[in-house]
Amino acid sequence: MKLLVISHACVTPINQDFWSFVMHKYGWNIDLVVPETWRGEYGLVAAQRWKSFTGRIWKLPVLFSGSVPLHIYRARLDKVIEKVDPDVVYVHHEPYGLATFQWYLANKIAKSVPIGFFSWQNILKNYPLPIQVGEQWVYRNSSFAFVGSKGAEEVLREKGYKGPVYYKPGFVNLDIYKPYPEEARKIRRELGVEDKYVIGFVGRLVREKGVVTLVKALGLLDDRLDWVCFLSERETC
Repeated sequence: MKLLVISHACVTPINQDFWSFVMHKYGWNIDLVVPETWRGEYGLVAAQRWKSFTGRIWKLPVLFSGSVPLHIYRARLDKVIEKVDPDVVYVHHEPYGLATFQWYLANKIAKSVPIGFFSWQNILKNYPLPIQVGEQWVYRNSSFAFVGSKGAEEVLREKGYKGPVYYKPGFVNLDIYKPYPEEARKIRRELGVEDKYVIGFVGRLVREKGVVTLVKALGLLDDRLDWVCFLSERETC
């Protein structure tokens, strides 16, 4: 199996770890397309290779770097598909994204192999007409779709997608991300919270990630529960 994967998220090396797992477990050949650089919330990031990913990486320039729905690739994408000659193309990106439409069009021009997308969107949103037209075209030309949740599938169906859907929840490598009890105790001692109930939050500090819900929930906790929240080692919330 030759798989071509397009993922702006994989500009961050750790996000390539899933594809490394797939390669080694199933013996697939995987080519990965990533932006040459990506402007995130913490500055400009240059694409790098994850240590265990051994497939080819195509680093392509993009316009509107940092915008998930609006970024597009500045390259002849049909030529990339022709050179890779994949059996399947997988665009790890929402169906309404301009880059998704761009890769689907390139696939039509180059080979017309099976192609699919990914969606996390579990809230129904209406976009401007040009975006809706492109999104519906993507739906009609998709051989498959992956979703991160049941809610995301429901939104896809409500928007009119009729093809097969498969679940692909978030991937965590437990060889890397695992409990370190001794390190945790050391940090608790340094922060002076050994006897407190510590609540962890992983994610961007924005409303969409549920941080407001977390703060409201903390306000409902029993007063007898001695808890503390830290944004960093020096700043309490």
